[in-house]
Amino acid sequence: MLSRIPNEPGGLPADHVAQVAQRWYPRLALGTVVVGYVLIVVGGIVRVNGAIVPVFRFETAIEYTHRMVAAAVVVLTFGLIVTGFAAFRWNRRFVGLPILAFGLVLAQAILGAVTVALELPPSVVMAHLGTAELYLATLIILVVLVHPSQIPVIGRSDRLEGRTRLRWLAAGAAASVFVLMLSGAYTATSGAGYACPEWPLCQGHYVPTGWTVIDVQLLHRWLALIAAVAVAALTVEALRHRTRSPFTARIAVATAGIMLAQIFVGAANIWFKLAPAVSAVHLAVATVIWGLLIMIAAIEHLAPAETVHTQELSRASGRSERHILPVDHPIGT
Repeated sequence: MLSRIPNEPGGLPADHVAQVAQRWYPRLALGTVVVGYVLIVVGGIVRVNGAIVPVFRFETAIEYTHRMVAAAVVVLTFGLIVTGFAAFRWNRRFVGLPILAFGLVLAQAILGAVTVALELPPSVVMAHLGTAELYLATLIILVVLVHPSQIPVIGRSDRLEGRTRLRWLAAGAAASVFVLMLSGAYTATSGAGYACPEWPLCQGHYVPTGWTVIDVQLLHRWLALIAAVAVAALTVEALRHRTRSPFTARIAVATAGIMLAQIFVGAANIWFKLAPAVSAVHLAVATVIWGLLIMIAAIEHLAPAETVHTQELSRASGRSERHILPVDHPIGT
């Protein structure tokens, strides 16, 4: 006998609730990624305006928009936990990842409060941005897992044959961009953003030799070069495997193109003397690059969602086998 959901008129079959949740879960995951990205960008705009309780009307609107988007992110992430449990309670990925994301968004909120209280200290701003980017990465991994029919992934046998280099290049490129973003946050809030009023040179200096504002700016530029080389290496390797993984190759090429544009956006930060609009675009583009690299790394490292044996699902859920959708069912269609 099918269980019934309490407090519903006449009761609804538990399997019907699970099927509805499965249809909505991929859309909710993708929507949460979009709102999470907006939160990072709006947070960057608040930071570059340099005011926590701003005086001007526009800055006030941006600040409260940031708070509303943050609240929406919390609600959506909690909704992923609830929906994931209703749809895939037997699968740790679809429940565990939203729980991890929820923990990250709570940590981000705490760091945001500390940032307000201490008035934008560089180390806390850096931690705040890092937590936000990790939150976004967690959701992107979830989207890759929950859209197996929409995001082409290679089979397990192909994954083990000559693809180790591509997998680790993807992880290395993502790590280098993550460090670059953290250094950018530190550079912008430590007073080093305009320490070098020229680009690519820096008042006759080429490498950091200490920890002055010039050294911080130089370190950020060297990290940008390292990240660009890492993305280029990933792109070359992805093109080598384009016949077996054309989707990864296309995303890698797009990432390389955006990375090239990002270098000039960073230069424009200097040329336009840290104009708030340019600084906001700089963060927005960096986050797009980070997201694409996480997508590539997830596709290359994670096996496609496997069909779970229906008898195991039946024992875990207490439902009849004929009412159970496998994990790799093309949900969202």
